[in-house]
Amino acid sequence: MLSAFAHQETSSLRTAQHLLPAPEWGKAIMRLRPWDLAFATVTTNATDEMRTTKAFGLRYVLRVSALALIPVLAFVSLTHFIADVVLGMPLPAPRIPSVLQMTFGWIVFSPLVETAIMIPVIYLLTRVLQRPIYVAAVSGALWGVAHAYSNGPLALVTAWPFFVYTLCFLAWRSSSLKRAYWYTAVCHANYNAILCGIILGAVAGAGATG
Repeated sequence: MLSAFAHQETSSLRTAQHLLPAPEWGKAIMRLRPWDLAFATVTTNATDEMRTTKAFGLRYVLRVSALALIPVLAFVSLTHFIADVVLGMPLPAPRIPSVLQMTFGWIVFSPLVETAIMIPVIYLLTRVLQRPIYVAAVSGALWGVAHAYSNGPLALVTAWPFFVYTLCFLAWRSSSLKRAYWYTAVCHANYNAILCGIILGAVAGAGATG
């Protein structure tokens, strides 16, 4: 089943070019169309030879990580500001995982396992949804609900990173399933690594001032 998925050649998912939304409704969704930042070089300018270079791969991972992380940080910061300053109802402090859990669980284990789980999920979604944007939206929503179930309502924000990871996977699936898996997993791991650094820095800063 998965081998067939790797070589699937439907009109809407055959190439990564289809990841870019049509201008007329893309602008209506988000005028800046930030996914262009992450996917334009893959969909329009990159040859197969360019895609295999380390420099291109590094730039791609950094772009996707930024695209996934910045909106999440902005939303969480805004939520805390509204709760703390505007409403005067501070949100409960989240449980801080151990360093081992963050370094191994978040950066190594979760990206590898969750990307593997994404493959059959995306395969099933592409059976009923033709446009990659819709596949990514449903996939992101499912992962957001799954994380919120285990980590609380605010974890719904993980729907956005998984929306981005799904687009990443679909972009590279037209090249090979192996590339799709590893680019998605590495982008996920880099996102989590940056997030761990921010959390550890905040904890260290709070300890120093306290």
